[in-house]
Amino acid sequence: MSFLKRSVQYCLFAIAKLSLAHHEPYVVVVSGSTNRQTVKEAIGKKLGEAFTVRVSPKNFNAELGVPMSIVDIPSGGGSFLGWFSVLIRALRYAIGGKREDVCIAEFAVSRPRDMRYLLRLLRPDCVVLTDLTSEYLSAFGTLETKAKEYEDLLMRIKANGLAVLNQDDARICALHAGVSVVKTTYGLAGDALYRANHITSNEHGTSFYVHAPGLPVQHAHIISFGKSAIYAYLAAEAVATHATTHWKKT
Repeated sequence: MSFLKRSVQYCLFAIAKLSLAHHEPYVVVVSGSTNRQTVKEAIGKKLGEAFTVRVSPKNFNAELGVPMSIVDIPSGGGSFLGWFSVLIRALRYAIGGKREDVCIAEFAVSRPRDMRYLLRLLRPDCVVLTDLTSEYLSAFGTLETKAKEYEDLLMRIKANGLAVLNQDDARICALHAGVSVVKTTYGLAGDALYRANHITSNEHGTSFYVHAPGLPVQHAHIISFGKSAIYAYLAAEAVATHATTHWKKT
């Protein structure tokens, strides 16, 4: 790693931590092997109905990108002066006035201990896990080693926080066994707490019925296709329920 990158990474990390401590947003982390972007955008759209929301840009999901998304800055490229200007902007954001109520971050892990670094930056109020596949498995050796990264994430959820797990992915559901955290589930399986059924599609999109705890069955229509879009809708409903009942605007 170059001296410039190390220096920028250190400064960004410190400024992003300062911003989170100063503004105290409701923090959502979306992680998993696939479908992170779709889920993240669906959550941002849903929470945007009640809160001001910052959603991390596409691919801002690793050691540089996550802090950059928290303080709303672009890349400074390979230029020292470019990064100096960007870091000044980041500091102004961190110590400035009222910011977004909600911060939605995406965590991607491609090597062991990636998650630990990101979790030094923040503690989430809510974590959404999409799935656990063999992506980047060569770096981890086994799926069990990769699963440990997501267990570390679940263990960092705040005391009154929530884990939102994909009930249709057996590996994701198994993560909860060794972690003491409140959870809810989403999916198409009959035992998912946020569940979709009677799914139909046409040229205008996808329609389905949504079952959620304590609520009447609702009809939903999205201008998207495929299970990934339905998963994103259900996860967003679960996060919105938690955010509106466990977090208040300051």
